[in-house]
Amino acid sequence: MQCWVELDKGALIQNFKSFEGLVGGERLAPVLKGNAYGHGLVETYEILSELEPKTICINYLSEAGILREKN
Repeated sequence: MQCWVELDKGALIQNFKSFEGLVGGERLAPVLKGNAYGHGLVETYEILSELEPKTICINYLSEAGILREKN
């Protein structure tokens, strides 16, 4: 049996904006540790980076390196 996860770009953007409205952009920090909880570190980052979050949380320095290469 194979498993997969589908990332809905529209839903992720809507969720980000909903939380941003609740706490404000300065306090919102999406957590992308652990391969973005299995959703794909780079794929999730590419969607969220369009929204210009002030902070992104990762777990390992290696994850920061991967994301830094994307900029």
